[in-house]
Formats: sequence, C-alpha cells, structure tokens
Amino acid sequence: MIKLDPTNITRQVTEYLNEMKNIIKRGYLEECASPSPAINPFTGRRVTELFERGSALDETLLETLLTGTFSDMTSRYADLQDYIQTCGLVYYSSFKIHYELDKLGLPRTQRERERFRERYAARYSSSWFDRIKAAHPNYMENDEYFDAFTDAVEADLIKLNEGIGRIVNYSMLPDEQRHSIMNRMGVEVCPYCNRQYITQYHDGIKFKTTADLDHFYPKSVFMLLSLSLFNFVPSCHICNSRCKLAKGVEILYPYDRGFMDDARFKYVLAAGASIDSIIGGNTDFDIEIEMSGTGALHRILQNGVDMFKLEKLYQSHKECVREILYKKQAYGKAYQDDLQKLLEQMGLDQLTQHEMNLFQYGYTLDPEDFGKRPLSKLAYDVIRQM
Repeated sequence: MIKLDPTNITRQVTEYLNEMKNIIKRGYLEECASPSPAINPFTGRRVTELFERGSALDETLLETLLTGTFSDMTSRYADLQDYIQTCGLVYYSSFKIHYELDKLGLPRTQRERERFRERYAARYSSSWFDRIKAAHPNYMENDEYFDAFTDAVEADLIKLNEGIGRIVNYSMLPDEQRHSIMNRMGVEVCPYCNRQYITQYHDGIKFKTTADLDHFYPKSVFMLLSLSLFNFVPSCHICNSRCKLAKGVEILYPYDRGFMDDARFKYVLAAGASIDSIIGGNTDFDIEIEMSGTGALHRILQNGVDMFKLEKLYQSHKECVREILYKKQAYGKAYQDDLQKLLEQMGLDQLTQHEMNLFQYGYTLDPEDFGKRPLSKLAYDVIRQM
C-alpha cells in the first residue's frame, strides 16, 4: 500500500465546497421542514441537530464534514466523534476472535478472549450507546453475547443513517464531479495494490477516469462521511469491488501512511535454486512480504496484505523481479561509470542518481514516486535487498 499525498485533497477544497455546500444545505432545509423529521435513536434528538450550532446550520461544521480530516472532525465536534466511534464499533465487530488473538501472539484462553472484547469496546467507546452496553453487561463473555450487543447498536445506527441520508448522501455527488475529483487528485497508480494504472482520458467532451472512487470508511455504515473528501481513495476496480468492499477489517489509512519499511517485498530462493536465480537467469524464487513490528501495527499490516491478496497476486510478477536481478548484474558500477564518461565526452549533462536508476531499472527508486508507476515498491525493496 502506497501513501497518498494529502495536498492532492487540500488543493481542491475551495472548488469542492463551492459545488457541494448548497446541495447539503438544501437537504438540511428540506429535513427541517419535514412533518416527520428523522430522530437520532441514540440521543432522542432530531437528526438535523447534528449539523447545527444553536438552532441554525453550522457552516463551519459543514465545511469540516466535507473537506476536513477525520482528526479535525473528532477533535472539534463531540457529536461527530460519537458518530464515528459508533460506526467503528459496528463496522469492525465481525472479527474472528481466535484469528485476532493469533495475530497478536496471545493465547486462546477465555480470559484473553474477554480482555480482547473489552479492549475493543473501550477503543470505540461512545456515550451514544452506553445504555445499550449497560443492557448487555456480559457482552465480553462469548460471541453470542458480544454479537447481541453490537447488533443492538447496529439497529439504531441503521435508523440514524436513514435520517442522515436525507441530508448527506453519496448519490448527491454528480457523476461528472466524481470524475473531476479523481482527475484533480493526480493519483496515477492504485494505492492499495500498486499494480494497476489509474488512467485519465478525455472522451471528446470531458475528462474521465478508469478508477473507482473508494470510500475508505464505507458509505453503507459511515453515511455521514459519504461526501467527505478525505474519505475518497482513487483505486483500481479489482481492489475496490472485489477485494475491499465493506469487509469490516482495519487497514492502513493511505493519507496517513503506506507500507514503506513496515512491510517489504523480498525474493526467497526456492529449494534447488542455482546461481542463475540470483543473477536473473530464472524465476526459481518466491516473492514474500516481510513485516516488522508487533501488536496493532503488525495486525493492520497483515490485514492489508490479506485483504488485497498481495502476497498471492505478486507471485505473477516474478518476471519483473528476474529482470531487475539481471539488470543489477549486467549494468553494474563499471557500466554506470562508463555511461557517465560517454555523456561527458559528448558534452551532455551527467545523469542524476534518480535518472540513472530510471535508465537502469525503469524506476527512480524514490519513495515519492511510488504512485507514478506500477510495481515501484516491489522494485525498490528487491534492489535494496540485493
């Protein structure tokens, strides 16, 4: 997974607000005038109050909701924090307890199962569902009790999201605007797999893109975030529609960080491999992903590898690794020095290290460029391994 530059979002904030604020305001005013206004079942108040300061629409809150970061939302508005926490409790609650304990290196004991469920509930704690939690005091004891607790929260969340959907809903985003957002982001390669180009083109009338606009926090659960710019991640169709979907698994948020050194590709020689496997003569090796760290970070990294089937899919790129191994041997330091001397004799500028890498391998080997060419992270890690 590749880190995305958040400035790709911030530079289009003004234009997005100009296009979307009035749409949301119209939905808000229609809901205010409704003879049967939606009620937030967690608080007993009208859903419109989520958007208000006093009795009027809070313009700053609306701007934060559309163009602010998630930390902006949760640090500045208690209701938004409670909403996101409540959604998180529901969305991630389908975990398999023994699988989670195994990833954390913890024993499969009753005590550890209970402690994990308690820590989970504490992590997504919100005053909104305190009364539901109080009605399920034994939620931590087994899966049945835990599911009863989270199902009760989910039932109220579904009702709340139905009301929110009258004011904020992804269907309010025009298709032309969706393409415009992705074009302005300038993302060229899927950040989830780093395997597929995200292609922009002009159909003779307007710009379009082949990318999907993934909701990092799925709109089916986090309805209030369905039009948030920082919830939009341009991705390839396979990652968005076949791998990620709304599986309720915690992965790295690409606007915060990517794999970098926390997860590295490496080639591992197969049994019976020869020297040819090291110098690019064959593909008698496997491609593995080595992760560092323990605890929560390791679990999130593993979730991403599993969700997007990265280790399995990257086996199809052995030929790319073989080519890199070959080029490393064929175009060594002596070759690079000869090339620089030739350029000097021709009165041409010397190649920078980035240009030399691009000439030799087809990649600059600059982490800042991972999002510009497929398999850049793979090439970077394999060359460092050599």
